[in-house]
Amino acid sequence: MAFLSRPGPRQTCWNCGAYSRNGVTVIPVRCAPKPEWFDEHVAIPGDIAIQIRVGKIPHDGAPLQRTYKCPEEIPTDEFPAIWRRKRIIDGKNTIDHMMDAYGQYCAYLGLRIESGTGSPTIDHFIPISRDWKRVYDWYNYRLCSSRVNSKKGAKSVVDPFEVEHGWFNLTLNTGIVRAGKAPDSKHALIQETLPILNLRGCVVQRREFFRRYLGGTRFEDITYYAPFVAYEIWRQKQLRPEDQDSTWPPNPTNTIPATHSQHSPTPAPKPIPSPRG
Repeated sequence: MAFLSRPGPRQTCWNCGAYSRNGVTVIPVRCAPKPEWFDEHVAIPGDIAIQIRVGKIPHDGAPLQRTYKCPEEIPTDEFPAIWRRKRIIDGKNTIDHMMDAYGQYCAYLGLRIESGTGSPTIDHFIPISRDWKRVYDWYNYRLCSSRVNSKKGAKSVVDPFEVEHGWFNLTLNTGIVRAGKAPDSKHALIQETLPILNLRGCVVQRREFFRRYLGGTRFEDITYYAPFVAYEIWRQKQLRPEDQDSTWPPNPTNTIPATHSQHSPTPAPKPIPSPRG
């Protein structure tokens, strides 16, 4: 669940202004700031949509098939996916913004969202079925691959925004994620999270990235595409001789955003096609 920022010069922390001098730091996922446009384009239209469905606001469009006595009665699939609507000003929707803000990394996997993990989606961490008030809440959104989102569903799992170093470990030669050291209060949630992290396609991806590293792929490329794998390679002292001088993470407690649209001082590494599984 941890990921790395892309190699480059120092990067500023969203939360505290801390930075890493070499720009390569393993970090837990931290919530990106809410965009200035979010309330106007998502939260307020979402609230209006809910009020229409409970009959408190007249509907100007085609008649609804039915209305409901209260928001709790609205089926989850009848909440409009306003986060998918594109803004006129730039043609982007909320998912596009989150892909930029989180460097295209799935919050749960620590892998770039590619064909092997599925398309980008927004996961409502607190499911719509449990709390309708959080449907259009920026702070309830997690950037998530479609495969992971489908598997998670309405399950209670570990929040990527709360994960700390060592809660999850990786068996490099198999690609399987296992429980690490975490507070007792998180053990049950971690056990619920592991089947999601160990979907077959995701396991294949992690295993393949380690295999490619052993076969000569540059460490910085592994770091870019599969930062959780790269961190585990470093932590488990599996670096190739030419990478032995790697000293990151210099300060694992720093919280640094992986916003490649803001921090892209070096060219993108040579593409590594995502293994399919």
